[in-house]
Amino acid sequence: MKKIIMMALVALAVAGTCFAKTFTIDIADSTNGKSLTIKKDPYATDYKATPVVDVTSFFTTKPQPGDIIEVHYNFVCDSDLPQLNLIVIDNSEAAKWWTVIAGDYSQNIPGIKKGQQMKGVVTLKVVKAPIQNITVQLFTDKPGEKKLTLSKAGVKTGA
Repeated sequence: MKKIIMMALVALAVAGTCFAKTFTIDIADSTNGKSLTIKKDPYATDYKATPVVDVTSFFTTKPQPGDIIEVHYNFVCDSDLPQLNLIVIDNSEAAKWWTVIAGDYSQNIPGIKKGQQMKGVVTLKVVKAPIQNITVQLFTDKPGEKKLTLSKAGVKTGA
């Protein structure tokens, strides 16, 4: 009996991953422009990119827990930065301005050099469905104001 239950649980877990969707975000598709400024967050101890990368309008369906979000990036920074972290959040009032959709604080883009083109992808697992907005928050714990100039990474944002 235990063996049958265990096999059923494994089958459910495998079936669940078969139905997971992959969502793609190109941060240059932000409806807030192609330039971000990293500056001190007045509500926290870190430095956040503003404006937030808002891609809400590109999604006809919203990601659900278990889905995958691929965040593609292509940018140049105006100064050296040891790393830039990123998470996908819902920053709507309905989500109390900060609800993590995908990622944790360990996903990062390492070794950013002044003027160097940084291009790649970070893959995140969705942990909570967005209520309203789908945005990418870029942040660092390194002090100082920095500017990021975004370019298309060559993918289409959406499901």
